[in-house]
Amino acid sequence: MDNNFVTAGNTVGISTHQTRTSSDSGLTGTANRPPVLCPECKKQFGHRQDVRRHILSMHLPCWIFCPYPSCTWRGTRTYALKSHLDRNKCGPSPEFEHQCQIYDTNLILGWILQDDIPVQVAASYALDFVGERARELGKLETWCDLWGR
Repeated sequence: MDNNFVTAGNTVGISTHQTRTSSDSGLTGTANRPPVLCPECKKQFGHRQDVRRHILSMHLPCWIFCPYPSCTWRGTRTYALKSHLDRNKCGPSPEFEHQCQIYDTNLILGWILQDDIPVQVAASYALDFVGERARELGKLETWCDLWGR
């Protein structure tokens, strides 16, 4: 099929580029790249980064806690903790500097995306890994109910 058309004696080419595909099954991707599936819920995304963001926000517990014992803030991103701490509204400073320990969700996210480890298994490992420290800080009660205590 010819991708050119003629207007007033001039031949004009039609540019070809990646187009998003969609069907009744909800496929999302591009003509040259298949959709990326969430390994947990099978939701489809056009880019791998979208799946990473989805897993962090929907399938993993929050592992970043404010180091101040009286503060109940929690989150999933280190920049959000920094922003939270910059506001200086957390009360008295922690007794020990080492109380500020950040649990990075990237610890297990790579396994889930590269090795096809189920989210439940990876999250269970991470809970074992960081759970004792969270218990010491008295922050375990802020974990997502889906993943237990």
